[in-house]
Amino acid sequence: MRSCMRTSVTDLGFKYDWLVLDVMPRDRDRAWTPRNLQLCDPARPTTAVVGGPGRRRWEFMRLPGEPMAELQQAETAWKLLEPWDLHPDNATLERQTVYAFQARWADSWRDGRLLLAGDAAHQMPPFAGQGLCSGLRDAINLSWKLDLVLSGKADDSLLDTHTTERCQHLQMRSRSP
Repeated sequence: MRSCMRTSVTDLGFKYDWLVLDVMPRDRDRAWTPRNLQLCDPARPTTAVVGGPGRRRWEFMRLPGEPMAELQQAETAWKLLEPWDLHPDNATLERQTVYAFQARWADSWRDGRLLLAGDAAHQMPPFAGQGLCSGLRDAINLSWKLDLVLSGKADDSLLDTHTTERCQHLQMRSRSP
């Protein structure tokens, strides 16, 4: 959708691949201490968070020169999970994927009848659900405005405020993950 619009994109040049592993440990009563963590270890930056009932998520930054194909192998996932005493005998690897973490946004989220929200409007490092939550806030901001405009209770210029109201917030989140 963004490519159909007349808008530029601001890109902060932040782009890193991260391996994301969703794991279901079989010991559902295991206490995770700390419950959520972010390891700023230059040897392998890592995030581990609660992923919902009975699930944990690990995110491992792709190291320079590390082949993408290697990150997509289950053996690599289990090797990275070894420090947490997780292996195929005591856990299920539910999902393994690589995400590109970026920091960029469209400079205008409206071009006539075209409107942007979520990943079409912005991309940011998704730590602590920032990308998802920003997309939800975009949709909420846009939905009440569209309701007022489409019901004739507001002029369509109200939709021009979508960019200014939402972009400032996401820029702060993109600059400080």
